Amino acid sequence: MKLREWLWQNLRWRSWEEKYLDSEYPLHRADANSHEPGNTVIDAGRSSKPCRTNHGKAVVYWGYDGPVRVLRAEQPDRPSFPCYGISKLRMRRPEGRGWVHGTVVIEPDHVVFVDGELTPWSPEPHDGPSLEADLASDQAFIRELQNDDFARAVYDGLRNRTFVHIDTAHEFLFSWRQAAAMIAGLRGIGELYVDFHPYEGFEGPSERLTELDTSFLNICSRLGWQTSERSDYWTGRDPAAEA
Repeated sequence: MKLREWLWQNLRWRSWEEKYLDSEYPLHRADANSHEPGNTVIDAGRSSKPCRTNHGKAVVYWGYDGPVRVLRAEQPDRPSFPCYGISKLRMRRPEGRGWVHGTVVIEPDHVVFVDGELTPWSPEPHDGPSLEADLASDQAFIRELQNDDFARAVYDGLRNRTFVHIDTAHEFLFSWRQAAAMIAGLRGIGELYVDFHPYEGFEGPSERLTELDTSFLNICSRLGWQTSERSDYWTGRDPAAEA
């Protein structure tokens, strides 16, 4: 390893986040026949345990199925910046909101992030009326979802709450993961379900949550849906027991 690279890897200032990652992902060194530590790409993207590898100024943090985090990746015509991988490889947009999805190309002395196409989201196939499909086709709802507070309140409101189609009495229940995937997909800014599931609920005054939830339920009512009178899983209230 060149002296300049050794100084960079060992003596430079590290953020608290990088220090934490370094502690959780031990440095992987090349096999005994190599004199260059940390520059081996792990077995076509797989590792028997979490580790990290150095690639010039870039650092790749590996999980069991491939890179989970990359620091200081390069991008054509742009300066280096962090890029992330969660299920699909992506990086924070250098401007605006959201994420750019793409491909990480890992070389011994650098890492390059190449922009790709965002995979379109679509509702799951469902027999009978689908609240998910109705919400996905409502442009007013999609516009409201761009507000972060509203999106988080909707996620709170969909988790394990049963909805009933007013005309057919057909019931529809979102799983936590399905609700998170729909919200992330409809927002259209490169988010994944893990950006909401399972922790990203609304954090604010209860009065504001009630206001946002009422707005969401009004949208559902306009689309022909209401919450089940049998049970409201979100609040824990059982109207039948109160009657």
